[in-house]
Amino acid sequence: MNGKRPSIEERELERMQRIVTQGQLADQRRKELIVRLHEQGMTQVELTSRLDRASRAAGGEGVGEDAVNKLIKRWRNGS
Repeated sequence: MNGKRPSIEERELERMQRIVTQGQLADQRRKELIVRLHEQGMTQVELTSRLDRASRAAGGEGVGEDAVNKLIKRWRNGS
């Protein structure tokens, strides 16, 4: 910046970036928890049920078992 006050749009851009970054960090933590709970014996069906319920409660479209399956497979393959 050149010493002038940021515009409304510039402040909003920075606020949106903070939200996006928080979402990325939350997604990483969610993946870690999915893997840990699966390692501790929670089935993919149970994980999917919990994730789907939480997603719908937040206004999302839900989570399918295929998404959980893919995430666990990627983790197993080291990706």
